Amino acid sequence: MLGKLALKYYKEGYNCSQCIIKACDDFYKLNLDGRTYDILSCVSNGFGIGSICSVFAAAVMAFGLMFDERKAKALRIAFLTEANKKFGAADCPRVRSYMAKNGGCGKVIEETGEIIEKIVAAS
Repeated sequence: MLGKLALKYYKEGYNCSQCIIKACDDFYKLNLDGRTYDILSCVSNGFGIGSICSVFAAAVMAFGLMFDERKAKALRIAFLTEANKKFGAADCPRVRSYMAKNGGCGKVIEETGEIIEKIVAAS
């Protein structure tokens, strides 16, 4: 469900990191301020330099919003391990290879939402 919600926001025009945070905000009832989305307006496309996938960065940020530092860090490792297995990388250029074969950025956003939901439910 979280993945579908994130994909919905992506289709509405939120950038890749914003749609993950917005989906987490709604799904987990975080009551985030709208400025949170403003902060993420420049976090997309591997931070613009092909660095870590911004969708993954947003997932890690979501853990920081939901949990104390210790638990968020543990979930970060679990998430990045799972995402790396799923997508074959964590950096934007290599994740794009997965995108090219599997339905684009929207597919990565949706599947990232599913991974977040699975990891949070198991925690």
